[in-house]
Amino acid sequence: MSNRVENFHKRALTLKRLRPNSQYTLFEDGSIQWDEVNTEAVPTEEEIEAEKLKLEAEMPMKALRHERDKKLKESDWVSGEDVPQSIKDAWFPYRQALRDITNTYTSLDDVVWPSKP
Repeated sequence: MSNRVENFHKRALTLKRLRPNSQYTLFEDGSIQWDEVNTEAVPTEEEIEAEKLKLEAEMPMKALRHERDKKLKESDWVSGEDVPQSIKDAWFPYRQALRDITNTYTSLDDVVWPSKP
């Protein structure tokens, strides 16, 4: 994704978080045309930038959780009723380590994934 498209996407997410029920048009250059009658509902550029920084700070953890959830889903078969207890026991530490990964890491850049049994 190009920087311009990524910035546009972040700005759109930021606006949605700040004013989820507001009506506006977001242009390619980042400018906004608000369709609000109540101008007090329109956030300032400072509010928008602060929320965007908050969103950017949350993105690495969100990506980490997404990848973790994908790995958990891939091993959900272990929880089946027809799976022998010995297999469940072997997979339990792996799945628990996946669940705990967000207690240790905050980004995909530094995570060390546990090994499957």
